[in-house]
Amino acid sequence: MSAEKLTVKISVGEEMRRFTFESKPSFEQFKQQIFGGRGSGTIKYVDDENDLISLTNEREFNEAWSFGTSCDSKILRVRLTLGQATVADVPKEPKSEDDYAEQQRLIEEQRLQEERRIEEERLEAEYIRMQEDEARRLDEERLQKKLKDKGYNGSKKKLKGKEKKRKEEQRMKE
Repeated sequence: MSAEKLTVKISVGEEMRRFTFESKPSFEQFKQQIFGGRGSGTIKYVDDENDLISLTNEREFNEAWSFGTSCDSKILRVRLTLGQATVADVPKEPKSEDDYAEQQRLIEEQRLQEERRIEEERLEAEYIRMQEDEARRLDEERLQKKLKDKGYNGSKKKLKGKEKKRKEEQRMKE
């Protein structure tokens, strides 16, 4: 069994559904899969101490996934409390090979979309960082030019000497 493959058992009231994920989806893909895109609700998983742990974001989902894949059974037990969805809205495990193949294709497509989105965000952040670096470089160049125009060329003594000379000139004019 691959390290990423995980079976998820979902209980909704008295109903139980079972899904096998061949690879780790994003949290959004996971929610879409278990709610079937038709509703929402509260998602909690059962940890090794039988506590119900809420899943509300990607970080918590990653922790739950790691927990599930580290168990000998490779099963993550999830409990749903439905909001707008009903038990009938929670999709069932595919019955045929074609259904399974289509489900896996959709999951893979969603995973690739998520990877593209993450890469776009990374590139955008890199572009912004480069712009900020360029702005800092230009500010530094302007500051160096301003200091040079005022007679500062790296030696504080020269600048102080010029300031002292200017002050003496001003006193003499008075």
